[in-house]
Amino acid sequence: MRALLFSSLFISMSAFAACPDLSGSFKICKSNSDDSSPSTDMVITQVVKSGIMTYTVASTSAEGERISEIYIADGKTRSQNQVDPETGLEFTFSQNVVCIGSSLKVKVGVKVPEQNIADLTMLATKTGQRLTMVTTGTMLEQPVSETEICE
Repeated sequence: MRALLFSSLFISMSAFAACPDLSGSFKICKSNSDDSSPSTDMVITQVVKSGIMTYTVASTSAEGERISEIYIADGKTRSQNQVDPETGLEFTFSQNVVCIGSSLKVKVGVKVPEQNIADLTMLATKTGQRLTMVTTGTMLEQPVSETEICE
């Protein structure tokens, strides 16, 4: 029993130590791109569940919609299919989240049959109370390079 408790604690602490602390409340996010609308009132919480760091990000979009997303930093790719109700077109969304040193790396893909819509990688780091998210890749065959800073 004692060994099991020690092993669980060691695994939990290893997962926590390997992932960056991104937790905090951020009032406004500003982007270097005119193409994106900044989010506001972002709150990031993180917990270790079953030895894996899980981040929850809640924010308000520029349109006033409250959005909540969960990122499980286990290095596994998760895919989800959705059908656009207006066109009937099926989209496949994929996401892979992994901790790399002091960064959280989120890789997102969006595909329709026989075409990539988006292939993006976001690296998030936090220094003091400043959260920096750098996104690169392609969307609709156009290059994307954006830095968003939240304070």
